Amino acid sequence: MAFLLLGALVLAGVGAQVLDREPTSAPPAATPVALRPITPVVSALALSGAPTDLVRELPARATGRFSLLGVTWDDPRSLVDGELRVRARSAADGRWGRWHRLDNDSDAGDGTGTGTGARGGTEAVWVGDSDAVQVSVHGETGARLPEGMRLDLVDPGRAPAGDAADAERVAFAVPRAEGADPVPQATDADGPAETGAVTPAQDEEPAPATSGTATSTTTTTTTIVTGSGPTTSATTTVATTPTTTSSTTPVSPVNAPTLVTRTGWRADETLRKDPPELADHLGVVFVHHTATTNDYDCADSPAIVRSLYAYHVKSLGWNDLGYNFVVDKCGTLFEGRAGGVDQPVIGAHTLGFNTASTGISVIGTYTSTGAPAAARATVAHVAAWKLGAYGISPFGSSTLVAGVSKPGYTQGSSYSFAAVSGHRDAHATECPGAAFHAQLPGIRTWATRPAAATVSVTGGATTVGSTAYTRGTPTLSWAITSPGRLVKDYQVLVDGTVTATTTTRSATLALVPGAHRVSVRTRHMAGTTA
Repeated sequence: MAFLLLGALVLAGVGAQVLDREPTSAPPAATPVALRPITPVVSALALSGAPTDLVRELPARATGRFSLLGVTWDDPRSLVDGELRVRARSAADGRWGRWHRLDNDSDAGDGTGTGTGARGGTEAVWVGDSDAVQVSVHGETGARLPEGMRLDLVDPGRAPAGDAADAERVAFAVPRAEGADPVPQATDADGPAETGAVTPAQDEEPAPATSGTATSTTTTTTTIVTGSGPTTSATTTVATTPTTTSSTTPVSPVNAPTLVTRTGWRADETLRKDPPELADHLGVVFVHHTATTNDYDCADSPAIVRSLYAYHVKSLGWNDLGYNFVVDKCGTLFEGRAGGVDQPVIGAHTLGFNTASTGISVIGTYTSTGAPAAARATVAHVAAWKLGAYGISPFGSSTLVAGVSKPGYTQGSSYSFAAVSGHRDAHATECPGAAFHAQLPGIRTWATRPAAATVSVTGGATTVGSTAYTRGTPTLSWAITSPGRLVKDYQVLVDGTVTATTTTRSATLALVPGAHRVSVRTRHMAGTTA
């Protein structure tokens, strides 16, 4: 965005929503003390009914404490054709919660990602601390319910007294691309001194790391007039100026996001069965929702992830947590399947297409309500980072080979998918929910390019229309509507010359009297054109 400063600034577009920081304050450099793993406890209750019955149930009964549940059965290839509902009683107040409908979870593996003794099952539901349960299953006429149906209850466990706090986020460090330069700082050589000095102001956004990459730029220009009164004309222009440098795959041009590691959410690594498997590349990010309640406290997110891990491994018989990443509604990112977050780890999230893809799931159900902005920003960051390592645009597409045959797909055949796809794009499922799926175009945009900055001027400035006038030293501030975590930096230009490069969102201008065109250029880390 650009201002005309005649002792005045041209002001364009005020009042933008800021979505530019990660979900909490900057993470610590390291976990303060050792975090001991917590082993969830999984118990099972058989559902009553003969093999030929169309009704299976578990009458309301007291149980031990649990927080997550799901129904499983013997044959992992079988599905429930009918309605399966559960409800739980709160351990805190003794009240019964609402009935939850459980959907089939058929995304174990395509020859990889599962262990021996795998079972079929539903998606899990987080119900919070509970001590009683009831289950009702009604099969469709003419259908046969799976054999060996049981209810699995997961108690996520709790940290021992005096243990370190749960879920410390840490920065995942990746090597900088070879030949990359650090973010340039403003110097006298950046522009003619007489044009005006620019001093970056304090800002709450931490400076991102940098890498040598092509950088998408969005420039917003304003006219500033110093030392005079208002004039009668002012214009605002937006220009896009791409620049290019070198990058090396598989080092991503996009900074790795901060996340809660498996150690942070207290994963018991002894539960995992086989070593992780790696693909030779990555082409698609599949977006999911966990189909659990949205009414959870983000402080419980580590326990939710730990419970999903236990359910996938101990109840369904998989090797590990199916998802490569999990995100809560507050935007906190959790490491999922083991093997290295920067590696193309083969998960168990999208049946037939787990190889050469990564699965990221947002905790909650987003069928009628979209995912929160904080969660979407994190998904966009992961997509930009993971795809960027392989030179794939989030707006692009990739071809995957089906690992199994299923309705609409034949094993060994190739299929094209959007680089950022929903689970439903590769499988007959509602996941990630209609409302969340409709938000994927916006996620692709956030992962690809920056939004233009909305600029304001303070410090003795008088604004008339889109021009700001000042006789003092103005401060230029700006906001963006795309996630700031994906911004490499901002460049401040005075009369077309870069006078400062900063990761903050404000700068103090020292301008000589006269009219000056001041611009703020936003540069995205993805290296594509805004």
